[in-house]
Amino acid sequence: MINCKAKINISLDLSSPSETKKFLESLSHALEPDTKILITPQIKLHLSNTDCISHLTIEISASDMAELRSALNSYLRLIKTTHLCITNLLFA
Repeated sequence: MINCKAKINISLDLSSPSETKKFLESLSHALEPDTKILITPQIKLHLSNTDCISHLTIEISASDMAELRSALNSYLRLIKTTHLCITNLLFA
């Protein structure tokens, strides 16, 4: 039973709309495999990029607060690492 939820909204406004779109698409592709498999039966991840040009929403659901905190920490680290990789590749 899932009863804890968190939502992460990522909005970007880089120097050009095409750079912003590429960045968010890369981030979305990095997180996408976790949406297709269940890490544990108690944790679910959902990505939404309705406004793919400048906005990405990540929703995480877990059965309790400890699992939610653990999942949030993991995904925030993955987002940070992906951001560093993309930044080094696109803007180096």
